[in-house]
Amino acid sequence: MPTDLVWSLIDDAWNSEISLEDVEATQARLNAMPAHVRHLYAATWIDCEVGNGGFWQLFSNSAGVLAPEAVDGFTALGMPQTAAIVAEAINLLGSPFPRDRNVRDQRLSDLEDTCFDGLEDQFYTMIETEAGGSEEAFRTYAGRFAK
Repeated sequence: MPTDLVWSLIDDAWNSEISLEDVEATQARLNAMPAHVRHLYAATWIDCEVGNGGFWQLFSNSAGVLAPEAVDGFTALGMPQTAAIVAEAINLLGSPFPRDRNVRDQRLSDLEDTCFDGLEDQFYTMIETEAGGSEEAFRTYAGRFAK
């Protein structure tokens, strides 16, 4: 879970009134964010969603729209193995990545229920250990941008 330092950087984005269901507005908002805020924001969402219910939950929820940005985010946070696991999960949904939730739901319906199991196990291990674990990686990265 993000620390107070991380929240101080992403709070405005996290509490924005723009719905993640609105793909175009989300993309515009992401593009307007400083890169470090985008990295922390997307990685936080993916950490929370996968941690709460796995990749299936992530991709079936509106936060799934942020998965490609989370790959960049985890890489920037010094968690390249975690980023690679998220990228592999993304690839199971086909190319190009479906930003639209309805399209993701359709692609999920074409997959086996257990298709993410091994990736989830890897994700849970990496999120706890890589770069000292996510809390340490997030805090260290955010510390570079704190005022």
